[in-house]
Amino acid sequence: MVAIAAFLFLFLAASTASAQSAYVGGSLLADVVRFSGSSTDTVVGNGEAIGGAIRVGAPLGTQWGVDLEFARSAEIESTPDVRILADLFGGSVFAPAIFPPPEISIRGQLSTLATTVWWRHDIGERFDLVYLGGVSFSRTKREARVNFGPLPLPASLGGVILPTSLFAQDSVSYDAGVIVGLDGRVAMTEHLRLVPGVRLLTVPDGWVARPAVGLQWMF
Repeated sequence: MVAIAAFLFLFLAASTASAQSAYVGGSLLADVVRFSGSSTDTVVGNGEAIGGAIRVGAPLGTQWGVDLEFARSAEIESTPDVRILADLFGGSVFAPAIFPPPEISIRGQLSTLATTVWWRHDIGERFDLVYLGGVSFSRTKREARVNFGPLPLPASLGGVILPTSLFAQDSVSYDAGVIVGLDGRVAMTEHLRLVPGVRLLTVPDGWVARPAVGLQWMF
């Protein structure tokens, strides 16, 4: 909260000093998420997802400024293969029928709020490179579900189907990490910019690569 308040103060100060220099923008992004884990197993949380972002920013000097960006990606689903009971019986062909493996589904969704400082490198009259670095505050929502397939009882025991839902849990975690990035600003009109870019941010036990492309309106 302190970092966000400081950013807003700098943004308002820059906007007051130079009302024609602030900007707003939106972008379409793709998150590539990777967590630490065994190379032989499906790592929970790994995957790719499409998302979107909105941002505001302002220069604090001729070549540098501040930027605030909120981004949210779609859910990433992981389905670990767990066969604990079946494996205890030496891989017998009858084991899966007697002890059917559970169906595990874990869905995760990442939202981030990034506060960064940027430095602009003029390449040409209509193109700039912008280097960014700062702090990313992340919110990760997870939904875990564990189910078995249909388990009908024999007719002698009533012939009913047992409930298949065994476990359900929802959780939310908040973290902070480092974010670095690179944007290219291509002038399309006096106020409109095409902005392709990429971000790399850290999350607990992993990282996220985030290529994106968007539009930016310069006031």
